[in-house]
Amino acid sequence: MSEQWDKSISFLKALILHILLLGLIFFFSTEEQRQKFVAPENIVQAVAIDENQLLAAQRQKEAELERQKALKRKRIAEVKLREQKEKEKEKEKEEAKRKAEKKRKAEQRRKAAEKKRKAEQRRKAAEKRRKAEERRKAAEKKRKAAEKRRKAEEKRKAAEKRTRQLAEEKRQAEEAARYQAEKLNKMQKVVARLTTKVTQIWMRPRGDYTGFSCVIEIQLKGGGAVKTAKIITSSGNSIFDSSAIKAVYDASPFPIPYDVYDEFRNFNFRFSPN
Repeated sequence: MSEQWDKSISFLKALILHILLLGLIFFFSTEEQRQKFVAPENIVQAVAIDENQLLAAQRQKEAELERQKALKRKRIAEVKLREQKEKEKEKEKEEAKRKAEKKRKAEQRRKAAEKKRKAEQRRKAAEKRRKAEERRKAAEKKRKAAEKRRKAEEKRKAAEKRTRQLAEEKRQAEEAARYQAEKLNKMQKVVARLTTKVTQIWMRPRGDYTGFSCVIEIQLKGGGAVKTAKIITSSGNSIFDSSAIKAVYDASPFPIPYDVYDEFRNFNFRFSPN
């Protein structure tokens, strides 16, 4: 389109030059007529020279136009090249910007992911500590409950033991009391038998010994035989005391049961025949 336009311009210019040239010819012809004579061959020669000059000028003009066109095309090419380079640079900048933005977003995502990961780690650590604390508290609660049950069981067993102990002590005390009562009863019976036997054997001295009594310490040996007998509380009458000592020896051995024999190895015997 641009090239056709340039050719049209060149044609118009050439046409204008021809018109101008014809005008000049016309002008010179009228001028020659005023001078009354002009050689025809000179006119033809001048016209031929002018046409050659016009053609040369036209070719020069066309060459100039072609040169201008070439320069214009060169400038356009340079502009296009410059624009292309600028576009490429802009594209490179945009690409660099896009890559930088992509890198920034990637870094942002990485940081966000790292932040999230660390937050998750902290949450898991906190959850782990919480669960550990719960387990510790549960274990402590369980231990305390077990300790409480153990102490309660120990207390119950101690109470039961104390109850059994008290019951056993009571039983033993009752048994001991019963045994002592039985033993005392036996001893009283033994003393009664000894008193009867010694009284039956006693040879009453002459005189009135109503209300007389004495206390004799008696030591026995095996089999109930009297080892020694001596007055520890006198009746105040030596004859009565001597008769009592004699009666004790004559009543030997004493019939003493084995279960109370130890109580009579060394005992005090009150002799009061009346």
